[in-house]
Amino acid sequence: MNDLVERTIQYVESILGVFLSVKDYTQKDHLSLLLQNHYKIFEANLLDEIVLLIIPREKKNQSPSILKKHFFQIEKKTGLYSIYLCNETNSYARKELIKNKISFIVPDNQLYLPRLGVCLREYYKSNLVTGNLSLSTVAQLVLLYHFHNRERTELSPSFLAAKLGYSTMSFSRVFKELEVLNLGTLKKQGRKRIIVFNYKGEELWKASLPFMVSPVKRIISIPSDYEVSKELALSGHSALSKRTMINPPPHPVYAMSLTLFNARMKNEVWEILPDGSSDKIDLQLWRYNPVLFSTENKIDKLSLYLSLKDNGDERIESALEELLEDFKW
Repeated sequence: MNDLVERTIQYVESILGVFLSVKDYTQKDHLSLLLQNHYKIFEANLLDEIVLLIIPREKKNQSPSILKKHFFQIEKKTGLYSIYLCNETNSYARKELIKNKISFIVPDNQLYLPRLGVCLREYYKSNLVTGNLSLSTVAQLVLLYHFHNRERTELSPSFLAAKLGYSTMSFSRVFKELEVLNLGTLKKQGRKRIIVFNYKGEELWKASLPFMVSPVKRIISIPSDYEVSKELALSGHSALSKRTMINPPPHPVYAMSLTLFNARMKNEVWEILPDGSSDKIDLQLWRYNPVLFSTENKIDKLSLYLSLKDNGDERIESALEELLEDFKW
């Protein structure tokens, strides 16, 4: 098997958590001699779709405009989605490939497969060096799920997809993210990939906390007579006052996922009050569903902590310490 193909198989499996089955493409006779002489062509099964992996026989980088022309001819003759494989590419060439809508894989660097809904780049390590890295929403959700379900120590993409409502592919990327941050280790269980965390309980919380962000995307105000449904959970200072000795805020605070709010806005008319309104509910719009880990219509303690940890108020900080004192790690 071609070395570049072998590295591509390993890379796709490590990033997407799926096995890439590859073999020689045997129906080359459909193609012109120019294309046969110019490229090595392999057939692969990627995410349940038959695709072609295309490798130029010449080692020098190919012109994106020529690649576009040749790929059009290959796809027209074969009817199969074609993916360019290369050992390396600079930023200019990468931009040109994307500009020309050429799908490509550079092992250990980037996948650009727009027709399959994949555009990933391994930027985590460089961000770690500059200190700019924070966990993605889905990665943070995986950690929160683990903290609330301690008995489940080995997590697979398919299991988490069923529990949290995101695509299996999302969790394959998350696992790589957690591994780069040294929070977890990717392991194989048969043909399935799982994440095993490198710390336990509170140690994992402390290790991941610097990378965690507030779930609150924005806050709006709605009339106080709004009928609170099960899609909302008590949040912010209101939830903190129910769980600690701190006083409640002058207006109730609830949380709702931003995705759900946007969906509701398409079909319903919501009255959003201007700043300074008195008779109101403060509604936090979250990056993820606040009801996922809620109990008794209140957001979970860890999400509550994350939503208020950068408040700067000493009373809030003291209440947050109290909040986690009895958390069962």
